[in-house]
Amino acid sequence: MATIRATVNNFGFYVLDVKFDMVNTGNAFGMLEMCLKENVKEYNLADWFWKETKEEILANGFSSYYWGDSLISIYYDKEGHN
Repeated sequence: MATIRATVNNFGFYVLDVKFDMVNTGNAFGMLEMCLKENVKEYNLADWFWKETKEEILANGFSSYYWGDSLISIYYDKEGHN
């Protein structure tokens, strides 16, 4: 079962670590984005950036970027081991 996981790290401390199974969740990326918006101040990605990030995650299994002081890391695993 495929999973998607996101972590948010602020100055060495995790403020978010969430994982969703992508089967029967409807929109796992939408749920992930909602969690990020709730935990990262002023988080509001442009549509083109979010689209490119999702494509990178699905192609490479990983994406990482900074939003202000937060390091956001997103992992995708087809086998459900992340």
